[in-house]
Amino acid sequence: MQLKVSFEIFHSESSWQSVYSVFGTIISSTSVSKFTKHFTYLKRLICNFSYFIIFILLLMLIDYIGVININQAPRFLLVKVSGDDTIYYDTPFMMLLGVM
Repeated sequence: MQLKVSFEIFHSESSWQSVYSVFGTIISSTSVSKFTKHFTYLKRLICNFSYFIIFILLLMLIDYIGVININQAPRFLLVKVSGDDTIYYDTPFMMLLGVM
C-alpha cells in the first residue's frame, strides 16, 4: 500500500502556481541577501544573482519532471495555443503538443 500526501491550493494547470513560485523565489533571494551582508558588493551581487538563477532553473526542472513523468501541463509557459484537437505549449526550454 502506498500513501501519498500532498497539499495543493490551485489546480495543477493553473497559472497562479507559476506566479507564486516566482514570488517565493524573489522573497527567498531577499533573505539570501541578508545572509551575505558581510561580503563585498561584487561578491554579494554574484551570490544573489546566481542563487536566483539556480532557483529558477530548479523550478523549471521540477516542471519538466512533472510534464515527462506525470503528463501534466507545464506551469511556466510563454505561449499556449489551442487548435482543433491539440494544445501547443511553448515553454522556455521545450515545446510540447498536447491532445484534448
